Amino acid sequence: MKVLLATMYWPPVGGGGAPRPLKMATYLPELGIETHVLVPSDAKRMHRDDSLVPPPEVIVHETRNLGPRVHRPQVELRQAHG
Repeated sequence: MKVLLATMYWPPVGGGGAPRPLKMATYLPELGIETHVLVPSDAKRMHRDDSLVPPPEVIVHETRNLGPRVHRPQVELRQAHG
């Protein structure tokens, strides 16, 4: 069986959102489940925590954009009204 976890928070990103997907990805391979994690490649705006170490069995896939575009009303109004 294979599992894909999609998350915004993956080491070296820290904070409150990182431990849950990290723990899940740590224990799934022990159950014989091939684990893939989909993470954003640009995590510059996130808090860094070097104490979090991902398990070596997990296959990490980085993507350029993970989520919807930022909603900017002023740009939409400018485009609509010239």
